[in-house]
Amino acid sequence: MNSTDERLKNLPIQRVKNILLSPATEWPVIAAETTTPKNLYLKYIMILAAIPAVAMFIGSSLVGYSAPFIGTFRMDVGTGIAQAILQYAMSLGMVWVMALIIDGLGPKFGSEKNFLQSLKLVTYAMTPAWVGGILYILPSLSLLVILASVYALYLLYIGLAPMKTPPAEKQASYFGVSLVCAILASLVMGVVTAALRPAPPMPAADASAKALQEAFIKQIEKTGNTINKQLEEAGKSK
Repeated sequence: MNSTDERLKNLPIQRVKNILLSPATEWPVIAAETTTPKNLYLKYIMILAAIPAVAMFIGSSLVGYSAPFIGTFRMDVGTGIAQAILQYAMSLGMVWVMALIIDGLGPKFGSEKNFLQSLKLVTYAMTPAWVGGILYILPSLSLLVILASVYALYLLYIGLAPMKTPPAEKQASYFGVSLVCAILASLVMGVVTAALRPAPPMPAADASAKALQEAFIKQIEKTGNTINKQLEEAGKSK
């Protein structure tokens, strides 16, 4: 039996390729592998989960967001780094929480409790969401990460059978209940993240608000001048 440690000595490029392109044949291979939670984190989770965190920092603090009337807005580097670190930590924690949820629900759907299998299931199912997170570099493409997350859910669903071996008639309900619980857990973690997330410096926010106000006033003046000109022309034509 090959171990994960032997198969993933270097960066997990082959595993990423296999789980994205041929998940149906890769899940049974993953199910048979032996590893530890520590090695899963060190050799896979911590590497891939860094992709969206770094990309979000680059997108928000270096590339910037474009907004009407304001132009390009960039978060200051210090705040961007702090948010990236917080996002990264929450991602690492969410993998563990989701694995606990799936493993805890297992007996209710005819599956034996096996935390390592649950952790492997969540870890490799998250691959497209992490890899797709590279799109955060360009904020205009960030919505496409949703598609990668949908594919992650698909991988989680088809991975349940080989990884957790529930009865076929209970697989869909097992997935559905696990998903609902995971969403609730992510909402709670999202609230915590929002509470801990540092706010951008006030001067930057004030400058943006002032720029928006000035642009709005200019637009009103321009519209007013256009209307007055049209009225004058209409009066002359009479």
